[in-house]
Amino acid sequence: MKSFYIANVLKCRPPGNRDPLPGEIIACKDYLIRQIEIIKPSIILTLGKFATSVILEKSRYEFSRLRGKICDWKGIKVLPTFHPAALLRHGGWKKEAWEHLKLLKRLYDEREERTN
Repeated sequence: MKSFYIANVLKCRPPGNRDPLPGEIIACKDYLIRQIEIIKPSIILTLGKFATSVILEKSRYEFSRLRGKICDWKGIKVLPTFHPAALLRHGGWKKEAWEHLKLLKRLYDEREERTN
């Protein structure tokens, strides 16, 4: 069964589309975690440093080391990659992001094979 769910760290867009403030992340984190608990995904694709840092509870400065690598969070595979807005600003990152998406597809296909 193919199903996808999209969630955001923040439940509303920050003014001026700025980066989320720590207090905003804290205010929304429990809601995000509850969404994940309800959905029970087998794979999470985090888009950008903020989503990655919230889910994996790492410093946002660790994003460059984590992106494109399969991580574990509470038994769920997590694959960090670039935020789409970053790809619009830095076109040279698109090739790397494409490799991440191909890895996501392989993970998804492997999951499908195990469940069928």
